[in-house]
Amino acid sequence: MVIQASVRLGDYDAARGGFPVSLFTPGTYLRVRGGLRFSNGSDYAILPATPEEGRAIREREASSSLNSAILRAGDFRRDPGHANGLLAMLYQFDYVDGDGGIIASMAHAPQTPALDDEAVEALVQNTQADILAAASLPPIGSGWSAVRHALTAGSV
Repeated sequence: MVIQASVRLGDYDAARGGFPVSLFTPGTYLRVRGGLRFSNGSDYAILPATPEEGRAIREREASSSLNSAILRAGDFRRDPGHANGLLAMLYQFDYVDGDGGIIASMAHAPQTPALDDEAVEALVQNTQADILAAASLPPIGSGWSAVRHALTAGSV
């Protein structure tokens, strides 16, 4: 999902090597449903930049108005620590100017465990079975008469 949100960069922090990002301070929720926060928000808490890059970012900010962020998120679920809240994984943060031009960006690839060939095959088989069951269709490779019966079972 792509979300546009207002954002403010704090003062450049030389010790941390970048700008603190207001969206990812602890306790901050976006106004989505009952509140949205990111389980990996700490990975995005600092927009990394060298001092030279920091100056360039501030110059681009000054020449634009309405700076915001474009967030690419997924894996939404209920937030166990916040009633009616949502928790999601953030995959990319783009700091953009008023015209949509990217001023700075950062992304963190999701850490997913590698699956061996046997696990991949089992996942594919289970997913196919779930889809076929939900669609009330016979297993892949079934004869035409079974498929025809399944497709016409509810017709008048």
